[in-house]
Amino acid sequence: ILAQAILAQASFWLKPFSNRILSILLPNMGCMESKQMGWVCTNDNLLPGVQLSPDFVFYEKLRVAVSVSMQSELEGVKADVELAAWMGLHLLNKKRDQENYAMLTKEVSNRLGHGVGESDFETIPRTITKDTLAHLLRGNPFMASAINSETMADGTQRLCLSSHPTKCNECPNFFQKFTSCMDKKWDRFHAVLCNELEIESVTIFRASPSGEWETVELDGREQINVITSTLMFYFQCVHANLHILHFIMVAGLYTVTRDNSKLEAFAAPYLPNIILKYEEVRTLLISKSGALVKGFCEANRPRLLGVFTELLSFWGNCGGSKQFVDTFLFPAKSRRLARNDVWVPQFQMQADLIPDFAADVATHMSADADYALPKCNAALSKFFKECGSDVFAIQGIDQWLEIISVTGLLHGCTLSLTRVTFTEANLWQMSPESDEFTLNIIEQMGTAFGTLVGLDEDRQVFTDEGLEADVELKKVVHKHLEKSEQLKQSYAKLQDQNGKEFKTWGWILTDYFPDLFDAKQLTITTYV
Repeated sequence: ILAQAILAQASFWLKPFSNRILSILLPNMGCMESKQMGWVCTNDNLLPGVQLSPDFVFYEKLRVAVSVSMQSELEGVKADVELAAWMGLHLLNKKRDQENYAMLTKEVSNRLGHGVGESDFETIPRTITKDTLAHLLRGNPFMASAINSETMADGTQRLCLSSHPTKCNECPNFFQKFTSCMDKKWDRFHAVLCNELEIESVTIFRASPSGEWETVELDGREQINVITSTLMFYFQCVHANLHILHFIMVAGLYTVTRDNSKLEAFAAPYLPNIILKYEEVRTLLISKSGALVKGFCEANRPRLLGVFTELLSFWGNCGGSKQFVDTFLFPAKSRRLARNDVWVPQFQMQADLIPDFAADVATHMSADADYALPKCNAALSKFFKECGSDVFAIQGIDQWLEIISVTGLLHGCTLSLTRVTFTEANLWQMSPESDEFTLNIIEQMGTAFGTLVGLDEDRQVFTDEGLEADVELKKVVHKHLEKSEQLKQSYAKLQDQNGKEFKTWGWILTDYFPDLFDAKQLTITTYV
């Protein structure tokens, strides 16, 4: 009887993921079918003012370019459905209390599989506190990029986090630009941080019937809920835009490397799952019925997509990885107000490897006439110029490699932050009038789980897999892979895995551990 119930639930829970399954089972469908499913054909705008170069005529070929990507995606869909079926049986319409959250986090952790041997630490958080937020701000670049600075009444500069339309607004960052698109039914907040990125004070604002923002008193737990769910909305916006960025960048690389065996071999590791994941983002997150729009910005979708375009153009015009880090992730005007050792140091160490990595690859290709690098660079520059006015300024393979690598590192940090999805601090806003695990909550948790599974070994930034066609290039890349792995191993050895710090915050700290530890990876692309 139990088995039959699980099968019945699995069949039911397949419905929210039908677009994902069809994107695998129907890889050769044409534009008419794509439009009917709410997907976008290659000649449509990806975002306002953004389109693919007309040189890209390989949509279906790229979609099925690597057969393993379909198998990986099928495994992800299977995991989604199985967890959703379990949640349907054990949590649907049950109270969101400590007992059920403990059961949920244990189940999610078990289904992830962590590759951590005998290590014993919290892999899925059960609750979010101010300490949790401080550790995320110090360790996760998505969260760190939300920090801004402001001038206080006494003239001093302070670090802040603010979703209020006018607070901390001297030079709004993308956290403020995205949150400005949220419907007025959602509370706003303004938080002042100390130089260790801990929250010192919080003010909550609520829209009055006349539309004016007024301060309201909330208890500490409610404040944490507002801050966390708003930060998670921002995180999902940036995460979705990474998938769009990588789709365009990989489409460009794929286009300009055809009919050159060495360039095709170089491009191969970047191809799997890129289109599948882009289609999921379009359908599940930013379509008219997508979670980011329907959940937060139903009245402001055009404005939200406009900010997507602005951020994509901001990234696309970075000269390299250092500019990306220094202007988007950790602007100097804010970073100087924090202690030197607290602003995501491990991410910055990995990012510091990228310029030499890209330069060495480009130098190797320049010395080998088979790569025809000047022709490749010219074609790449032309492709990106045709993607929209001032959207991209990529001129060659070295710049392409820097941007794809630093954003790949950033994407790898989704694997910790997505785990916040399974906490009350995030889930409350999905059904604010209920204290139960509703249908919508379980659907959203199932979708989130799909972003945590499907990692493939050796698909990290600096991977040298698949480069056997050019042994010398493989050696060049491997040198930088070793540097990256040494950083990960050294960092892991510094952690006291039996200590309280690691047992409590290991799910954050392990972002920078060796490949696949705690089901983590600094991903080469947005392939999961």
